[in-house]
Amino acid sequence: MRTLWMMTRPPNKMITAAIFGVADGRELRVSYSGEPNPLDCLALDSAAALESRANELRTVLEENGWRVIAAN
Repeated sequence: MRTLWMMTRPPNKMITAAIFGVADGRELRVSYSGEPNPLDCLALDSAAALESRANELRTVLEENGWRVIAAN
């Protein structure tokens, strides 16, 4: 697993985007405030494509008041 970024928004909300290795390649998982099931799951072989999708989502969240607290 490789965490791409974590974002927060009051009160105590958090979203995390991470890339996981799976049998078919790699998978982007976006999780909300520690929920057991990811909000968004996208499986691709290309880490670059997954990072691009995560960056698009990050931009939308920033436009809606979310703040980055950690990024790789």
